[in-house]
Amino acid sequence: MIITAHWSATSPERINDYHVEFGAKVTIPTTLNNKLKTINDAKEVDWNELKSLFNIYKNVDFNVATTYGTYDINHDPRDGSPDIEVGALSMGGEHVGTTGPWGQWPYTYAHSWMHAGIIGRICKLKNIDPLGSFNDSNMQHNPLFNVSTHAERAIQTPDGPSANLRPSYGYFIFSGDPDSRWDITVRDVSEASKLSSPATAFTLAIENSKWIRNAAHSVMENGITDFWELNQ
Repeated sequence: MIITAHWSATSPERINDYHVEFGAKVTIPTTLNNKLKTINDAKEVDWNELKSLFNIYKNVDFNVATTYGTYDINHDPRDGSPDIEVGALSMGGEHVGTTGPWGQWPYTYAHSWMHAGIIGRICKLKNIDPLGSFNDSNMQHNPLFNVSTHAERAIQTPDGPSANLRPSYGYFIFSGDPDSRWDITVRDVSEASKLSSPATAFTLAIENSKWIRNAAHSVMENGITDFWELNQ
């Protein structure tokens, strides 16, 4: 099994599109969000405080693969098992583009830590190594990773006929593909200005996918006693 982090381009209301969805109940407090920006170890996160700000919904059993969420990689290419999709209910509304302001419900550092918290728990439940990787000759920019963002999956998918602006960008932003994806290229709307450069956006997509893997690993390493009903 593999896991992919998404954002939904919707309001924080449940849409039943992903295996697991989570949405903010309130506007994320600026003080908390700024604190979460500087944290890289799960033991430094006040999980009770953070989780209290979000609703979490489990929609699909983890043993069931969807057919639409991550295009050419809805299954683990090694054995056909599911790509478990975790969607942040965010990025809906007007002006959601690479330059911001990312609509009424932007993705934040708090969302990125919730992604890590949920993914770490799924990895524990399904015995997935969040730092694990593998090669696949049908994809580009190997290795692929057990845990990734949709932005990184888009970059690693071979260029399609519409992706005619930049070779090796897959269906990532700036590729030319009109149905491009860039979830989670950066972890907060405050970093949106960094996406004006195609090369910088490409690098950030790789870096922030790595951040989510490492953060999910940190969640597991620091121990999990409450699975947030993801084991139901």
